[in-house]
Amino acid sequence: LLDSQQGNQQTALEDLDESVRLAPDNPSAYFHRGLIFRELGSLDAAIGDFTQAIELREDYPEAFLNRGVTHYLMDSTDAALGDFNRAIELDDTNLEAYYNRSFARLAQGRPRAALEDLNTVVSLDPGYADAYRIRGQVYIASGNPAAAVGDFNQALELAPDTAEVHYRRGTAYALLDDPQAAVSDFTAALALDPDHAPSYKERGDAFASLGDGFSALGDYTTAIELDGTYWEAYSSRGRMYYEAGSYQEAYSDFSAVIAANVSDADVFYYRGITNARMGNVNGAETDLEKAGSLYLTNNEAARYRIVLDALNKL
Repeated sequence: LLDSQQGNQQTALEDLDESVRLAPDNPSAYFHRGLIFRELGSLDAAIGDFTQAIELREDYPEAFLNRGVTHYLMDSTDAALGDFNRAIELDDTNLEAYYNRSFARLAQGRPRAALEDLNTVVSLDPGYADAYRIRGQVYIASGNPAAAVGDFNQALELAPDTAEVHYRRGTAYALLDDPQAAVSDFTAALALDPDHAPSYKERGDAFASLGDGFSALGDYTTAIELDGTYWEAYSSRGRMYYEAGSYQEAYSDFSAVIAANVSDADVFYYRGITNARMGNVNGAETDLEKAGSLYLTNNEAARYRIVLDALNKL
């Protein structure tokens, strides 16, 4: 086990192989070997060892927990949930079981049940920073950014230098229509993780909301330099170029997105009106008709009417 903690998993595995050989009825040996197999990416072998440990000791909550984690990593959500449930039945104070069960429940599309688990975690351990972080993300996905901000605040009090939490809180502030607070959080995230392309893109959106197009363009460009397939950043930069009257640059960005087979109605719409500004009526008509078709498919009647108005102006 000491070898494993020091990163010498192969040596630890050899030692545990010997332990299993010498004491084949020892559940702890199988359990710890299962942990090593999982660290090494041998998930099937890990499942086998955790299962053997459970067969030897039916009331082994940590074995159920870790077999559940391994099932989850293998996208076997139902099996994972069953193991987490059993771990909690055996030990109803098992924080990691509740925490990990929340992920399985989210994967099943059950955010309320996931929130119940995360609520249990923070009630049992108010210092569990990751639980606040994940609960904040669930609140955002559930349409409650104000509650998310509260959880991200708590997470940052417990772990101040966490880039992801600053980023997540920034997205919550953006949803609350507070772009200045969003800029502050994205800037803090980038100070901790300067290569995080989403923070640049989202900060660019916040700058755009504040009317600072120059800063927005700079952030979109940096996001694209960090991730050349960040199509949302291309789209946002294209819109900013369009608003600035830089139609050729806008056309290039929208075309890059479309060339990547991204069927985004807004991108076709904006390339269409960009074509119109550049005097390319045929191209404008083709793009706007495509945008209209996509809006209809998506049941976006208001956007479809905007397309019709643009077509009528050609």
